[in-house]
Parts: sequence; structure tokens; C-alpha cells
Amino acid sequence: MGMQITYGRMTMTVNIHGKEYKTVSERINTFREAHPDWCVTTELVSDDGLLVVMKATIADHERVLSTGYAEEIRGSSMINKTSALENAETSAVGRALAFFGLGGTEIASADEVASAIHAQNSMTGKKINIDKLTAVVDVAKQLVDEFESDLEQGAKPAREIYEPLSNDERMWVNGELNAKRLNKGTGKQHSYWAVFKQFLKAAA
Repeated sequence: MGMQITYGRMTMTVNIHGKEYKTVSERINTFREAHPDWCVTTELVSDDGLLVVMKATIADHERVLSTGYAEEIRGSSMINKTSALENAETSAVGRALAFFGLGGTEIASADEVASAIHAQNSMTGKKINIDKLTAVVDVAKQLVDEFESDLEQGAKPAREIYEPLSNDERMWVNGELNAKRLNKGTGKQHSYWAVFKQFLKAAA
């Protein structure tokens, strides 16, 4: 139950609910020791003021060996209030190294899982009102369906329902808005959140 840090053969893993995760720093140290002349590079894929997406790449002298992506929502946690980009970069590097083969028994890093558990505990501790947030999600989806082609029209009402929410409430709403929908105009699928965050950006 919970987290237990174990050491062995100069390596460190974190046991979380019976599964072993390596920290990102441990993955980096192992990689540097084995391949000192190979490189880890990171790239900012997108940052719209709310959602930060980072990409990490592992490469030798001739080819890309693995990649990893991670995203963070600004303000969704204490660390993301000031360091969402850095947090996403660390997670992306950890995932790229895991795909390279340095993940212990799990792809996610101990850092990612600990952060997720903290967020979950925070939400549970504050006893968010699911009925209220479900209503917010319903209204947000209606705004997307109605004003997808007119961001300015959707901007003000989107801000009015989203701005009063706490960080924990926003995390819950954001997760629900990740549901896929079909754009009737283009015939392509994307999430409600992809459009709703554009409303918020237009309202900023």
C-alpha cells in the first residue's frame, strides 16, 4: 500500500501498489553510464497557455532510438502553477527512456505515478461536487457543439463556467472533456477539450 523505495545493485526503484517504477533521474543515470556519447533531446511541441506538450528523443550517432511525449495542464497542481513545462519535459524524458528499455517493469516513471496519486488524493480530500461538475461538462459540450466554428461566441460563456472552478475541479472537468466527438464539418474526430480550450484562449 502506498510507496516504498528500495535499493539494490546501486539502482533505485519505487514500489507503488505492488509495481516497480524507476525514477526519471535513475533512468537518466543508467542511460548516461551505458551510452555517454548518445543524446537525449527535448522539444516543446505546443503551449497554448493552458496545455503544454513536450517530446523527448533518444538517439545515437545515426538514428532515433525512441521517443516519448507528455502533457501537463497549467495550474492543475501546485508544481504546474509555476513549472508545467519542466514537469512535462521530465515526464517525456522518462517515457522515452522507458521505451528505450530503462523503465523497470512499467513505462510510467515513479515521478509520474506519485504525481497522479497526489492529484487523486487531493481531489478526494476536497470532496468535489460531481453533480455540479457534471453540469459544467454538459454545458461545455453544448458550447463546443454550438460555437465550434465561432470561437469568439463561445469564449465568454466558457470562461464564466470554467474560471470559478478550483484546480482539482478543473482537472476533473478536463478529463471528462477529453471524450471524443465528430466534427460534422470536417468528418474528423477530436476531443471536446481541444475546442473548449480554444474558447478559453480566446477569452484570455
